[in-house]
Amino acid sequence: EQKMQLGIPIRKPAEPIGVPTTAPVPEVIRVVGKTIFAKFSGAGVEGGGKPDGCESVLVFSYMGNEPLPEDITDWTYQGSTTSTRAEITMGASVPPGSKVYLTAAWQNPRRACGPLSSPIYTYLSGGPVSQAA
Repeated sequence: EQKMQLGIPIRKPAEPIGVPTTAPVPEVIRVVGKTIFAKFSGAGVEGGGKPDGCESVLVFSYMGNEPLPEDITDWTYQGSTTSTRAEITMGASVPPGSKVYLTAAWQNPRRACGPLSSPIYTYLSGGPVSQAA
């Protein structure tokens, strides 16, 4: 009250930044050689952007047989981006035509992560081509 009487601005108390509660929805846009172009959107977010309070998306890949590992440490961390689009380039040891799974999680500015998305997969370009008879 005294601050108001003196004309001192009163700031709203800061609200804590919550841990993301939803998983991103990944989508493969295209594959060029060993580079996967993907986008990530928030479920129920108008315009397909990031949910409120989310700063970036963490992207992971996996190559191997199903069932997919449940432990994220068995996946390869591909990096993070503050954009909703990512370019994931697989290493030289990955053969063309390989099946690659992707999963992702939103991250808030305090580096707390939300749940992982349902994995999706794609094939790298340049695999064997069969000839029709």
